[in-house]
Amino acid sequence: MYNKNNNIIVGLLKHQIKKSKFPNAEWCGEFDEFYYSVKLDVSGFDEDLIVKGMEELLSNYKWIKVNRSKVFASDINSPHHNLCTEKILFNVLKINLEEFQDLTLRENAVKGKKG
Repeated sequence: MYNKNNNIIVGLLKHQIKKSKFPNAEWCGEFDEFYYSVKLDVSGFDEDLIVKGMEELLSNYKWIKVNRSKVFASDINSPHHNLCTEKILFNVLKINLEEFQDLTLRENAVKGKKG
């Protein structure tokens, strides 16, 4: 998911991670043993772009081993797009979002050293 730079959802997620770490941030909380629940504000963005971004992140289902369990998951799961509040909600495997955060913060630190 991290390398999908042209995806609007990935861009918004990177932005949120740079602003505030999770879990327990306003935009991210624990869903269950395996997942975080993520809520992103998509106001001002084209609806078709949002839908395309979610579809791309849903298209890569695979079995992932988590502890002693196997979970059949894609980059995001159970997406909801609320047109009234202009928010999207979805679940992300904890191990995937933690890795995504590490990569995002590392990228941000490298950019900070260069600039």
